Amino acid sequence: MTTHYLKTVNPHFRDIYELRKTLEIRFNDRKFKKGDLLVLEEFQPHSQRGGTYTGKRCEAKVLHVLKFPEGMKDDFVALSIQRGFTDKAGVWHTFDYLEPERKPVKRKNDFGSDKPQRRSVHGWVMTKEPYPYSIPWR
Repeated sequence: MTTHYLKTVNPHFRDIYELRKTLEIRFNDRKFKKGDLLVLEEFQPHSQRGGTYTGKRCEAKVLHVLKFPEGMKDDFVALSIQRGFTDKAGVWHTFDYLEPERKPVKRKNDFGSDKPQRRSVHGWVMTKEPYPYSIPWR
């Protein structure tokens, strides 16, 4: 198993981090194989200075390598990846779980009424966080 450190720009980094993207298309200069570990580091390109790393990173494991996908150049591969992390003992853990969606909560407004002061699309004040799961930044 080889570890590859790769620059990844937004929105691709964010989508992988939030478990919305499980496919990565890359130039095959590193000879990717099934079981390899990808350490994706968020990179912000700048037109004047090349770019900077933000310090955010996530790990993903290569589940499948598709060489020579139809419609792509020969030097590119499509990597099927699974987001996860390696603990101190070297054991791989995956984020294959999601917390269930939270339902809107009915609140009392400042006047003691059950009617919300602000209405969302569904008619209740939404108390849901931006994402249905929370994964700490690594």
